Amino acid sequence: MDAAGPVDLLVPVKALHLAKSRLRGAADGGLGDPGAHARLTLAMAKDTIAAATAATLVGRVVAVSPDPEVLAVLSADGVPVLLDRPELGLNAALERGAAVLRDHRGPARVALGALQADLPALRADELDAALELAARVFAGRQATSAFCPDAAGVGTT
Repeated sequence: MDAAGPVDLLVPVKALHLAKSRLRGAADGGLGDPGAHARLTLAMAKDTIAAATAATLVGRVVAVSPDPEVLAVLSADGVPVLLDRPELGLNAALERGAAVLRDHRGPARVALGALQADLPALRADELDAALELAARVFAGRQATSAFCPDAAGVGTT
């Protein structure tokens, strides 16, 4: 990854009925309606993907999900999608997505990243800033992979 090069991103999106379980009821005043929860979760993924697509340092954005509704909605929005096999786990989905992106990008060397689908407040300029910082780390050979921890330092974002 160089400072000016694009980064292709994989965005894994869980099945809507399993995603963001701690937010169940947040979209409907605590009722826990599965439809309202699915709409909230899907809206978060769409917002995240929109920010990634708008970032100047991002090349392709591909969503990976086992959920037919997610795949249909995102595909209708013009987002390339891959069907995930949840029994194989997240790492397998990301590896498969990475292989597909590598196959489609040709001889160009493009960096590859994964972006969580639950970042609805993400802005394109924030993502560009993070990718630029990562490019500097990689250019200095300080690392070959990286992740961004959450504010508390106990998870990833």
